[in-house]
Order: sequence, then structure tokens, then C-alpha cells
Amino acid sequence: MEDRGAVIIAEGQPSGKAGRCDMTRFGELDLLARLVRELRPLVSRMVIIPLETPFPPDYQSKYLQGMELAEPRAASAHPAQVMAAVLEAFPDPAAKVAVITSDLPYLTAAWVERMFDALEPQADGLCVCEGERRLPLLAVYRPRLFKDARSSGEGAADGASELPATEKLAVLPAETLHNGSATVATRLDSPEAYRRALAHLGFCDASHPAVTLELYGNLRIRTGCGQLPLHGDSVATVCQVLQRVYPETAKWLPATEQLPEHFRFAINGGEVVTALDHPLRENDHLIVFSATVGG
Repeated sequence: MEDRGAVIIAEGQPSGKAGRCDMTRFGELDLLARLVRELRPLVSRMVIIPLETPFPPDYQSKYLQGMELAEPRAASAHPAQVMAAVLEAFPDPAAKVAVITSDLPYLTAAWVERMFDALEPQADGLCVCEGERRLPLLAVYRPRLFKDARSSGEGAADGASELPATEKLAVLPAETLHNGSATVATRLDSPEAYRRALAHLGFCDASHPAVTLELYGNLRIRTGCGQLPLHGDSVATVCQVLQRVYPETAKWLPATEQLPEHFRFAINGGEVVTALDHPLRENDHLIVFSATVGG
């Protein structure tokens, strides 16, 4: 079997801070853990580059067992400054190493396998392209590409300030997914993109209105999630989506039909309701809070 590896640049890693608009969770796994699961069967070595700070120990032990963790990179650092050094550490200069950011909800093991297979023996690298746009951080490289660039003096003074020129790379066009709204290269970079990914992966129904759920009090603290963009046509539907995206809420929430006994639901900062079948409209903002004073 040929030597295959992966380098994942961990964008948007879990912070554990409550109150943010959480666009990383998809059930038991967040985006990074999901990508690690996809890649494990394909590669013999995986290196993960965290952003800014190391991963929490409990996160490492639960999701990143057996992975190599590089030193955290500064948010201002060019990805190539770390990526090139990591790639050069692969002993086989002709190995195939996938380089991927972790904010790609539609990327699958089958697509990464396709990237590996598409890299010809004589080629030093291949990147996915979306239309005319080439994506050097959704690519497969041979480590020799970076070593050759450094030895020829093509790199800058710091030795790795630029990614390889994409015109020198083979390309693999990103195909539109079956729903016609995204490709494997579509990033998770907005509430709208997150709702679309949730619907694509079966967590909610795209035909329902686009709404935002805000958690208040203990639910906010325990989940680390402040606001959650999703699709839902009623209070009950939104609460069901919450429990699919955050299955651990089963420890703190009663059965859906019993929710009104313990929680209240405020719509757009005004009307407070208890009816689970209360309909929601496009762009509604639903706040869930404890029925007990003080939450």
C-alpha cells in the first residue's frame, strides 16, 4: 500500500465558551471529529494543527486518540508556515498527503479517496477546484514539492510563507451535490451555511423556516452553545432538532411533551408561549429558558 497521510488545519476548534453561535456540532461529533473519523481508515498518519490554543485534554482523549498534534498556530499565521514544516516531516518524499481544513461539512472519505487516486505518479500535487477557483487547502501533496521549493530558493525568507502556485498543481473539479446547493468544497462559514449542512445531513428539514434558537441559563452553560441556526416550523420541531444536534441534552431535558412544565419559549424577544405547536416563521428568534425564576 502506498504511503498516505493527512494534515488537518483545525479551523473553529471547540472553545467550550457559552454564548457563541455554535456552528460546529453535528450530533455526537463536531466538524473536526467527524473529519478525523472519515480519514482514519484511509491514512497511516494524521497530523492535526490546532488554531491558537491546544485542544482541551478531554477532547483529545475522546476524539483525537492516536493523532499527532502539531504546535498551535497563530490565527494570523499563513497556513503554509506550519503546513510546509509538517509535510517536510513525512519521511517519504513521494508520499501522498491530504491537506484539509476542518470546516468542510460535505467532505467524505470517498471524496478524499478520490483525491488520492487522482494524483498521478509524476505529479507533485493536486487541488480541488470550484469553478475557476483553485483550493490549495483542499488538496493532496507530495512532501517533495515543499522540499524542492525550499532547496531551489523559491520560498521566502521564513522558508514557508506561501503555498505552492496552484497553476503548477493538477486539479480535480468539485462536483455539485445532489441538492444542487453545495459541493465538497463548500465551507461552513455562516449561519445559512450551517442550516444547509444540518438539513443535508438529516438533522432538520430544509423546507421549514430558517430560524435561530437561543439557549438561556443552565442549558446554555451545559452545552456551551448560545445560539443555534436551524430549520424548524414549530417550537416542538426546534426542540427536537436541538436534541438531535446535541444528544447530551437528553440528560437535562424532559420528553418533548413535558417541556412546557419546565421551560418557557420567547419569540423575537416578546411573546412568551408554552404551546409546543406554536408555529414559527422565517427568521424567527426563539429563546428557551427555565420556567423557574432564576433559570
